[in-house]
Amino acid sequence: MPFVSVVARVPSPTSTQTKKKIPNFGKNEAQTAKTLIPDVSEHHINEHNFRVSFVCGCQNLGEALCRVREGATMIWIKGDAGTGNIIEAVRHVWSVIWDIRVLWNMDDDEVFTFTKKIAAPYDMVMQTKQLRRLHVVHFTAGSFGMFKSGDLVKRGRAIVQAMTHYRDPDVLGKVTCGLGEAMVGLNLKDEKVERLANRSK
Repeated sequence: MPFVSVVARVPSPTSTQTKKKIPNFGKNEAQTAKTLIPDVSEHHINEHNFRVSFVCGCQNLGEALCRVREGATMIWIKGDAGTGNIIEAVRHVWSVIWDIRVLWNMDDDEVFTFTKKIAAPYDMVMQTKQLRRLHVVHFTAGSFGMFKSGDLVKRGRAIVQAMTHYRDPDVLGKVTCGLGEAMVGLNLKDEKVERLANRSK
């Protein structure tokens, strides 16, 4: 089983700090993930310097293309992490999909203006227009709320079993019963809810 390392964006990572966090295990032997936290464009890690895969977060097409340019091999659209609120993730997914649809119908002059608006590399925007999709796999995940659920261990085992036997309705029926209290999704309009941008300061 490949080693999995999770690395968050730090305020001002140096090359030495980064290499300590991401051991060089060789190509395709490790997967590294950046957590989806507010964008600090001047302090991104250059993933091309490593032989491991980076999974990077985004909230819109501009961020997605910038992360791919930096070396991301997968794009993770997660919404507002830690809230259990799937609405933000859905909103970000549709933002990316809709921008690609709009981009496909633009002429070259409109593409140039659009590129400046989303602050993305022009060549990658043009490639996205031609492909009608992102250059890498993008997916959304989360909202299990496993670590904030009533029974962490039981829910974790159930998730593994459900993924293993996803084609077996009998197993799915058994493992999804009696899991205890699930994480309650937070209403992001509530002023008392701590948003991701505030948690990262």
